Amino acid sequence: MDASARVSERKLSRRRGARIMGLFYRMLAVYIYTERVRLRLSGDPEQKSRIRQAMWTRLGVMYRDNATTMGGLLIKVGQLLSARGDIFPTEFTKSLSGLQDTVPGVPYEAIRGVVEGEFGRPIAEVYASFDPEPLAAASLGQVHKAVLPDGRPVAVKVLRPGVDTLIRADIEGFRQVVRFLLRWTRWAGDLDLAGVFYESYHILLRELDLRDEARHTKRFRAMFADQPDIQIPEVYDDFTRQRVLTLSFMEGMKVSNRDELIAAGINPSEVARLLVTALAREILTEGFFHADPHPGNLLVQPGPVLVLLDFGMVGQLTPRHRAAFTRIGLGILQHDPDQIMQALDDLEMLRPKADRHAVRRALAWMFEKQLQGNLFELPPEAFLEVARELRQIFYSQAFQFPADIAFLGRGAGTTLGVCRTLDPDGDFIGHVEGAVRTYLNPAREARASMAELAGDIARLPARLDRVLTVIEKGGAPGSGGADTPRTRRWGTGWKLPALAAVMFLGGNQWAAVGRGSMAYACWAIALLSVLVWGLRCLPPSPDEP
Repeated sequence: MDASARVSERKLSRRRGARIMGLFYRMLAVYIYTERVRLRLSGDPEQKSRIRQAMWTRLGVMYRDNATTMGGLLIKVGQLLSARGDIFPTEFTKSLSGLQDTVPGVPYEAIRGVVEGEFGRPIAEVYASFDPEPLAAASLGQVHKAVLPDGRPVAVKVLRPGVDTLIRADIEGFRQVVRFLLRWTRWAGDLDLAGVFYESYHILLRELDLRDEARHTKRFRAMFADQPDIQIPEVYDDFTRQRVLTLSFMEGMKVSNRDELIAAGINPSEVARLLVTALAREILTEGFFHADPHPGNLLVQPGPVLVLLDFGMVGQLTPRHRAAFTRIGLGILQHDPDQIMQALDDLEMLRPKADRHAVRRALAWMFEKQLQGNLFELPPEAFLEVARELRQIFYSQAFQFPADIAFLGRGAGTTLGVCRTLDPDGDFIGHVEGAVRTYLNPAREARASMAELAGDIARLPARLDRVLTVIEKGGAPGSGGADTPRTRRWGTGWKLPALAAVMFLGGNQWAAVGRGSMAYACWAIALLSVLVWGLRCLPPSPDEP
């Protein structure tokens, strides 16, 4: 980078950083004035509630308007914040929920320069034709229709020129905001604000390399290869680079256009079923999910066939997470609050100060009073009422989403919102039941969890192995390698604690997926190992040789 480019980048960084900090200080001023002045002058609790709701709505609108104008990282962070109902009030997240990553397209000459720079030759030698008008434009890139030399129609996603500089400038501005909040407020640390920031940061870094999105697209295409009613574009590797992604062109109607779907003879309820089915498979079977399934990324073809697009923003669940979600599903189906509580703890969805007894009582109350019979047999209105009551209880007990789970909540919430638009009066609960029963497989999750545990054990540091070897030989530091009855006892005894630890963790994994008999067997072996080890560690009797 030459000197003039570095100067321009520093100016851009200072300018955008100043605007981000200015937005933050304006929002902070509104918050402080409302909390410290207006609410103290009001004695009516209902009026205080209205004032606080109006304040959060205003803050959400302020952020949304500035993000729409500036674009860049503000849009991505706003989309993430809209999914953090565990941190911010509903009025704030609702104001951000309509924040769409749509901006005016950049001129064709700039896009052509990016394509030619990536391939090192004129664009006419890369594509047989390239439509100058974009099909869609966002803050990071835009999509054009093109034709390959062999005549195949494709969709070409191209990063905007200079977008990496723009994002770096925004990151520095947000870093200053996070530092300020972490230094001067207590709640910023309690709410894992740094985790939210760095999660957004890493996702953006991945989105700046379209080869990552190409790999995600291939994985999703393989995931749904056996399901013809869900289609994923094909990636053309020979025409894909860091800043250019070429995919097969997929046609279809917008999923949000319900009237058009009905006119084409497509049942919107079947489309909603496909959406829920795809989400359940991603979470319960694959542990790899689409984190941004908004209507712009969903098309519908006759059949119906659901087309999923744009895999720049995805999420990964560990086997432990999948086992926890499996346990939540089992707990709901079996009306067992203890299983759900254990799963919430495994997912770290309850803060350390949460009153777990109160949350469990709320779950038990739901099952005993509200869900007489099967949860999925409730009418939609009753189901939503129960959901609202639980939401209020959980948030009052410091319910939270960790940063790595927040994108799952966002993806699931977006999917459910599209389903309501498609089929507002349909059997949505039936779709959920069918998907959960199809993909809820405790045995598979137990095997995956045990495989993960085995892998962790296999990766124990070599130093620990050397230490255990020394102990087995009676060569503890300072012992001089003396072979006495006591060192033999300690040496052979260290194998049993290792076995006890493995069996104890294995029992926890079996319990996490509802396999009580296997869990109790593992725990029994662990207890027996500890008892035998304790007996071996006793001092030798006086008459022992």
